Parts: sequence; structure tokens; C-alpha cells
Amino acid sequence: MEGQKLPWRLLSVGGASFVLLAAFTAWLGPNSASKLEARLQAAADKALQSANLTSWNAHARGAALDLEGVAASEDDKREVVDTLKAATGAGVRAGKVVLAPTANPFVWTARKENGFVTIDGVAPSRQALVAIHGAATKFYSSRMIDQTTLASGAPEGVDWSAAAVHGLEALVKMQRGTVTLSGKELVVTGLAASEADARAASSWVMRVAGGVKPKAEIVGPPEFVATVEDHKIVLQGKAASPDAQRALARAASASRSTVDRTYVAPVGAWHERMVKALPSLTQFERGEITVQAG
Repeated sequence: MEGQKLPWRLLSVGGASFVLLAAFTAWLGPNSASKLEARLQAAADKALQSANLTSWNAHARGAALDLEGVAASEDDKREVVDTLKAATGAGVRAGKVVLAPTANPFVWTARKENGFVTIDGVAPSRQALVAIHGAATKFYSSRMIDQTTLASGAPEGVDWSAAAVHGLEALVKMQRGTVTLSGKELVVTGLAASEADARAASSWVMRVAGGVKPKAEIVGPPEFVATVEDHKIVLQGKAASPDAQRALARAASASRSTVDRTYVAPVGAWHERMVKALPSLTQFERGEITVQAG
């Protein structure tokens, strides 16, 4: 009996060895499950990077990919899924993809102050996000922060990224300012270093394409500024003549000490009104009167 049982025991041991060997081969072999999964992950990462879809994540799970991210629409989601399928040949599960919320009003802004640009608001597609961010990086390098997010509800017939990039380029010509893209209107306001720069920036804004109505409120440096600083009134800018300089300083120093930094140059017809207005600054701890050219 023992002699008859021995082959079965050997067969059982041999079977167990085969199972163990198969398990190790599946795990460590050149086409092992773990290595195939790693190759799939690498291919998915490369595909997303190449398509500028870096805000998306794809996780290899066996022979398929689990996709995570925020899509502006079903078409946006489908495009990412198709990109991964074409690059990897694997199935893509999109159950973790979230559709972007609706924005009403649909608004995007860029603000420039002290050479730094802050961007926020919404964009209607991932392509628009990439285009806006790329332009901001080109124009301002690291001197910017981009907080634009995806949203649905964009106005029909508007090339959102083209209009936003046009506004960003207008800011390049300005010392400080704000670009507001709201619905079908692009509004750019701010201060340029000179009247020539202000005219150039305004002209640029008015040539915008993309299906939006442009509006520019860009000015050059003020002709004259009176500011309350540390209980003093500081006068800066132009005065029509030495006599005008003295008259402005007397008006400002009626009840406070005055720092006069004005210089003589041609000015508009505002001198008499400013002489009358300057004494009112003495009522404030902080304040400013600005005379803009034109």
C-alpha cells in the first residue's frame, strides 16, 4: 500500500512545486504582472504629459487604467479617455472623473501689481487652461501665480483662451492694472508708464478677437498728485510755472507741513481747481488727490 501511495505523494509535491514556480514566474518574469503594470503606468504618464494633461491622474490596475481628474464636460472627459486608450491600448475606467461645476457669471481676471501678476477665475476647457498658463509663463515667467480652474457655463461664440491671452499681453505694456473677461466682454484698466504706452495698450485691447467686446480704461502717469503721508502733504508731478509751484505749496501747507517734489512742465487747465482743493486734505490722516492728463 505504501508503495502505491508514494507516486501520488510525489505528484502532490511536484504539483505544489509547479504552483510555486508559476507564482514566482508570474511575479518576477520578464512579462510578469507587476512589470506589465509598471510599463502600463509609464505609458499612461507619458501620454498625459505629452498631451498637456498633467492635472489628470491615471493609475494602472492590472491591465486597465483608473482615471481621476476634473473635466469641463463629457466631451472633455472622452478626449482624455481616448488619448490614454490610443497611447496604451488599455481599457480606461473613468468612474472617478468629476465634471466641473457651472460658473455664473463666467469670469476670469488677471491683476498686475509691483511687477507680479495674479490670475484667477474660470476657463471652459483644459486646452484653454493650458493656453492661458503658457502665455502667462511666457510673459511673466515666475512673477505670476495662476489659480484658474475649470468650469462649465461659458458664453457661446467666445474664444476664451484667445481673449484672455490678449488681455495678458496688454498688461505687459502697463505698470499696474486689471484684466477682466466676463461673459462676452473684455475690460482692461490700469496705469502705464507713459501716455504713449497707455495709447499703445489701449489700442492693443481694442484689436482683440475671439468674439468679445473690448473696453480699455488705461491712463498714463498723473500730471499731479497730492498725498497725505505721516501727517505731511507730499506734492509730486508737474506745475505750470514757478509761481504755480509756490501757489500749490501755500495751499497745501495751510495747516500742515508740505514736501514739494513738483517740477515745471506744461500741464492742463487744472491749477486753480487744485489750489482750492488742496486745503481739504488737512482733514484726513490718509488721502490723495490725483490729476490725470487729458
